[in-house]
Amino acid sequence: HVFFCSCSIPYVQMAELKPNTTAYRSSSSLDSLNLARNAHINALIKNEGIGQEHVIFSDTITKINCKNKAQRRHLMITNKAIYNLKPNKYKASQRRISIVDIGMLTLSSLSDEFVITIIAEYDYHYMHPRKQIIKELLSKLFFDLTMCKLISVHSDRHELNDIVITKKLAKYEHTNIKHTVQQTLSNMREMLTSDDTNIGEQPSQKNALFEIVYDETI
Repeated sequence: HVFFCSCSIPYVQMAELKPNTTAYRSSSSLDSLNLARNAHINALIKNEGIGQEHVIFSDTITKINCKNKAQRRHLMITNKAIYNLKPNKYKASQRRISIVDIGMLTLSSLSDEFVITIIAEYDYHYMHPRKQIIKELLSKLFFDLTMCKLISVHSDRHELNDIVITKKLAKYEHTNIKHTVQQTLSNMREMLTSDDTNIGEQPSQKNALFEIVYDETI
């Protein structure tokens, strides 16, 4: 299975976000489901979380599965992880993704779709009208945790299912392919970090084009 993604790396604007993650605790506008005050969620974070975690963002979201079918889910983002939840079933999450394990974000320029790429695992394919806010939040949290810029790109595709590595495909990925892609993203982060443009400054006129190739043998 081979696909190509030719994208431009956009400037990551953080003006809508506050300068540190602790400030998010008092921002109810991001926690649409009010999960920060949910006793079941607090128990879930205690069981699945690492260290001191607190809810920053929550909302109902559309998850697109490997059969390209829409599923209603609750998305929760803490200061350390992304949680995929079944609505009002908070005993355990469907999946917890550490923010530091995010490889990149891909956003459709023509629809509400976006993809969270996890290099060592399978991707998540979502639809949400506030995808830009989600991107900016994850970029800020990723930078806080790693001191590196999270790669985020825009695609001119209306649907992004062709660039998603599903759970089934991820099982067949060769270790060397994973390592190659991970090294590519690492090199790109170094390029972004070494750039003179800092978060909060005006974007430069420079754009970079890149191509990612997955070669799957099944």
